[in-house]
Amino acid sequence: MGPYPGPMPSARAARGRAVTRVVFGCYLVVLGYLVFTPQPDDHRAFGWVRRTIDWVAAHGLPLTFAVAEAIGNVLLFVPFGLLLGGLLGLRRWWLVWLVGSATSAAIETIQLAIPGRWTTLQDWILNTLGTALGLAVLVLVAPRTRTAAEATARAQPPSASA
Repeated sequence: MGPYPGPMPSARAARGRAVTRVVFGCYLVVLGYLVFTPQPDDHRAFGWVRRTIDWVAAHGLPLTFAVAEAIGNVLLFVPFGLLLGGLLGLRRWWLVWLVGSATSAAIETIQLAIPGRWTTLQDWILNTLGTALGLAVLVLVAPRTRTAAEATARAQPPSASA
């Protein structure tokens, strides 16, 4: 008997979990770079964001830097909820949400010591919302994936047990 309760996962499911682990690890590296690198005081790093905001505003949609930053904080944690939810399973949605919230709180606390970074309660709330949205995406996608996997399992003849 392996580390999984119940029947052993298929090779395809095991590969999918391995890929999800690698993607989640890569996401965490990028997240760490984005949130823990010092930012210059003149915010040159946000030049492309300001140009995008100006372009969007010029085309009739009033967008401010504050709104773009809020959207970015939400979107930054959507992969967290999606990927960790995929690894831990939807039955543990509360744990995924809690870990996402705690991770954001830890990031905000660590940023207190990083030059050019600032900590806000709003960032923590928006990151936590992003984790929840990632879980919501998983809820929408998972039933189709699970149904396809179950159909494949039903189509295969049962293996002989010793």
